[in-house]
Amino acid sequence: MGEVIAVHPGVNLLKFLVSNMVRVEDFHEALVIFPNKRPILFTSRYIHEKLNRSCLLPKMKALQDWCIETYAKTKRKPEIIISEYDQAWIAFEAAKEVIGEKRIVKGWDSFMDWAFRLSDLFNRFDEELSDPKNVECPYPDASEKVKVLLERLGEIYTKYRQILKENALITTSGILRRLAEEGFDIAEEKIYIVGFYALTKAESKIFKYLYDRGATVLWHTDPENLDPLYERWKREWSLYDIKQVKSQVMPDVRFYQCHGLHPELAMLKKVLGNPPKRFDEKAIVLPSQTTLIPLLYSLPDWEVNITMGYPLGQTHIYALITGIEEVIKSKDKESGRYSSQAVADLILQFPIPEWQDLSRKILARGVFVNPKKEDGLVKIFETLIFPFEEANTPQDLADAFLNMLSFVYKVFDKTSVIEKGFIAKAAEISVDVLKKSLFSKQPMSTLVLFSLLKKILERVSVPFEGEPLKGLQVMGLLETRLLSFEEIFILDANEDVLPGVEEVNPLVFWDPDIEKLPDRFKEETIVKYHFMRLVASSKRVHIFWQQQSMPDKASLEGKKEKSRYVEQIIWKMEKNRGSSLEDSKIEKTKLSISPEVLVTEGYIKKNKEHIETVKGILKEGKVSASLLDLYITCPLRFYYERVLKLEVADRPSEVELNVIGDAMHRAFEQYYKGFNLPKRIKKNQLKYEKLFELFVEHFKRGEDISHEKRFLLYETVKYRLENYVKNQPEETEVLFTEKPLETLFAIDELGELTLYGKIDRIDRREARYLFNSGDGKFFLVLDYKTGRASVASWSINLASFEIPEKFGEEELEFLRKRLKSIQLPLYAFLALENNLFEEEKIIAAYVDLYRTGEEKLY
Repeated sequence: MGEVIAVHPGVNLLKFLVSNMVRVEDFHEALVIFPNKRPILFTSRYIHEKLNRSCLLPKMKALQDWCIETYAKTKRKPEIIISEYDQAWIAFEAAKEVIGEKRIVKGWDSFMDWAFRLSDLFNRFDEELSDPKNVECPYPDASEKVKVLLERLGEIYTKYRQILKENALITTSGILRRLAEEGFDIAEEKIYIVGFYALTKAESKIFKYLYDRGATVLWHTDPENLDPLYERWKREWSLYDIKQVKSQVMPDVRFYQCHGLHPELAMLKKVLGNPPKRFDEKAIVLPSQTTLIPLLYSLPDWEVNITMGYPLGQTHIYALITGIEEVIKSKDKESGRYSSQAVADLILQFPIPEWQDLSRKILARGVFVNPKKEDGLVKIFETLIFPFEEANTPQDLADAFLNMLSFVYKVFDKTSVIEKGFIAKAAEISVDVLKKSLFSKQPMSTLVLFSLLKKILERVSVPFEGEPLKGLQVMGLLETRLLSFEEIFILDANEDVLPGVEEVNPLVFWDPDIEKLPDRFKEETIVKYHFMRLVASSKRVHIFWQQQSMPDKASLEGKKEKSRYVEQIIWKMEKNRGSSLEDSKIEKTKLSISPEVLVTEGYIKKNKEHIETVKGILKEGKVSASLLDLYITCPLRFYYERVLKLEVADRPSEVELNVIGDAMHRAFEQYYKGFNLPKRIKKNQLKYEKLFELFVEHFKRGEDISHEKRFLLYETVKYRLENYVKNQPEETEVLFTEKPLETLFAIDELGELTLYGKIDRIDRREARYLFNSGDGKFFLVLDYKTGRASVASWSINLASFEIPEKFGEEELEFLRKRLKSIQLPLYAFLALENNLFEEEKIIAAYVDLYRTGEEKLY
């Protein structure tokens, strides 16, 4: 029987381990198992510092490496370990064979994401030593695909295991399971299991086997207040005699509230102090990978070791692949021409002067361009486009991708070492995954190949190489496991990062009535433990967060807030001292705005090229209300989106707001058409429950989100629809719903343009139901608003609104300020021009579905 020692985070766990090991004779024959590789380097240095002489080191292994090595020794001919991509492919083959329904498993292109979700779920089951069974999905509003996959889950898993066995293949989670279930021989007499926290059942069984044979288990936690998963560990192993190593050391924690990333980095530089003299003196911790590159450019000229990766999905390489895909998707099959805009966007990504000129020429040619008839384009297409178009298998795709990377490397020959690292890593994974995978020779369509390549790039991070035991350490949160530093600087400690927006696997849920389902709810507990342990294990702690209002769906109510873990630390400190930390421990950056900025002209002067571009935008298609409103509300945004063709950056969100709005509009359209329009409808005929059912029906078609998010969304929508019905008039006559209308409109220098709009609803309503007084009837144009934008300030009295006879810059500016939106006036104009009404007694209103459900008369 071994021993369990709970070491307080205030004690350096690795130094404690070394002190205990070196007391034992022949300690170099011991085995030390860590959760990851980084502690091995630190422990080796601590042994050297402790003994101050040459010695043989003990055998130190990360758990996964040790498991693979130990399993290999148990087999005369071990199976081949496969990658996560091959696991997904086998999961796809298993699902296809078991289900055999084209509507569920149509092909690799449509099922790829679900294949990754299935293989991830199977790994979890293996780690928990359980076989999934066919289960009935407990959520009636889940998608058909989720229900079918869960109903056949056990059969798919059985087939998955069968395919692995027939081909002598195995996964790392499968190795863990085999060791736990079949046992193994162990040669080392002295074993240390160091720094583990959240154990799977397979890990627990393996470690218990080693513990029963004398292994020492080291926990890093407050022995007098065990963390939740240590309590569970203690309970499952029936541990009673846990040795305690206590500490009274409390870290000095300081907080920095910043109004943005750059002020945050500036504040970091201010408090960073002098260069570290030891490898464990200072560490900058980044819970989010996206901050890494800006950080590197803002650090002082010190020796820096980076122990984390940067996602390839956020590099220029990924942007180029997306640009090439857009060009190929834009091809007109009949003429063989490509979108001028897509081609220009792609070649503008290369810093080649002649390509910049070529892009302008391409745009001037028209909507489409023929590469074979445009000087300079043929070579570009032969290098960047045609190889991808001609690719039929992942192997072909790898060749095209390597060809592109080679070209990029030559073009960017003076680029930074970081960029070259991105190129090298992209080349490596294209060979390893695309050329060597089980599906490398599988025929696939061009778009499926692009989808696969982007999926691979999104899942890969580029590691940085450096001297791990020198200088300032830059690490991710998980890379800090088991390590202790004199001083740490934690950046971006925001709620959207810690714990962050979890990408929920719809196939993973927790139900107390269904046994042996993996528990996904311990993830947040794990993140919290590592964060709190890191803070408690340091002497001086600097925690930075960004506090700002911003349209970020990942944040709370459009704001970036400090993490709940930071809130907990502040609350405990305030409780102990009996007063607020606001003045003494929380330093806030200030946003200084020069008065000159406030009087700067709020526009970019249009030149001839801009004017011609805007004319082209108006001429090339129908002119909608959204186009005109964009110019009225924010000409600069119009310039960015329509002239420069810049796209809004994607933000992490489990469901997009436009998807909700679309489902709401479709529900209203179907609901009112059910009355066989035109129809007089009384308030008591309206049922918000039916409206809600229709919303759910339309929303479910395109969205698979977690049960929790779905529950909150549905309750919110139900509440808003109930408010809508309450605020409807006692009686109205609905004439049309989702009515598309257009009319020709002549403008000097442009000729005839087509004005277009789709009106959500048109009613005929008595004045008393509109104004609570008066006689007569009005035609009412209605537009549903499901977004956050307030419509309360958009009302205007058109009867007293004087329109200037001529429009110069001053008159247009006056009109822009008075006319908050042109949408409803345009809809009313279209209705009149299309002779929908026998008279011109017309009014318009927005229906505020985001807040009150009330109609806001224009």
